[in-house]
Amino acid sequence: MKETLEYKILKHLSENNNGKLIDISGIEEKKEKLKSVIKDLKEREFIETERHPPTVKISGNWVSSGNSDKPDKCKIKFLGTEYLESLKPKTIPNDRKLYLILFMVFSCIGSYGTYKTIFPNVSESEFENLNRKYDSIVKLNLLPIEKKLDSTLTSKSRE
Repeated sequence: MKETLEYKILKHLSENNNGKLIDISGIEEKKEKLKSVIKDLKEREFIETERHPPTVKISGNWVSSGNSDKPDKCKIKFLGTEYLESLKPKTIPNDRKLYLILFMVFSCIGSYGTYKTIFPNVSESEFENLNRKYDSIVKLNLLPIEKKLDSTLTSKSRE
């Protein structure tokens, strides 16, 4: 599994799931990228979020407050847990491996039979006999059509 930021966030939230919102600002140094991925996960309803409380700064006689620069606190939802499980690689059970091997063996056998049907092993004399039979059948079937065609052409030319 590729270690994407999305995967890291979901895995961290899943491993530390205690039912409370968790600060995940330590996962990624680039805060804007982290906020973007959190927003995407929230839109897909994989996580729920809550903003950090505003910061209060006191300098001299001035008191100021502003929004926190930290990304939102997060908690994984059931859909997020399911999605995380779907990202993990799955092993093929032994009985399925046997079915896969049998499928491949029978596919090879079937393709060999198809090959022999399409490209049969025929000697030159047999091929010429088959070719003569084919020509005679084609001529017998085309003979009535040629006669009708000739008769319609001659009758049209007389008119």
